[in-house]
Amino acid sequence: MKGEWTMQSWKLFYLKNEISEIHSVSDLENILRNIHKYVDVDNPILGLKNPNGDALTIGISHNVGFLDYMDSSRNVPYYSSVGNPSLTLEDGCEIFDCGEATDIPRRNCIDFNTLIEVVKEFYHTGKLSESIEWEED
Repeated sequence: MKGEWTMQSWKLFYLKNEISEIHSVSDLENILRNIHKYVDVDNPILGLKNPNGDALTIGISHNVGFLDYMDSSRNVPYYSSVGNPSLTLEDGCEIFDCGEATDIPRRNCIDFNTLIEVVKEFYHTGKLSESIEWEED
């Protein structure tokens, strides 16, 4: 059961424009899977904001994605997903687009299906999933 604070609507953004209000985890999953299905050359970076103002940045490409978290205060620390902690910046980046090219280290990229599960857990709990590793930015 969702907490009281989730009864207000969650919002999904792209380039500071609201794409959709999210009223259920199935809405959220369907939208993200549809975006993934139709990703072209530009790998989009989306923002998911909960009613408290906490934000999860979601990068989607054909093969992988990434997540960044910032609480409503917008103060540090921020947290990034970690897919392979043994990788370093020298192991390269994936390119995502939020109006301009953004390099995301491969170490911060996770499998798309894992990304979906982590985002769904964030929707249900309002907290970062413990099923993946997070690092402080």
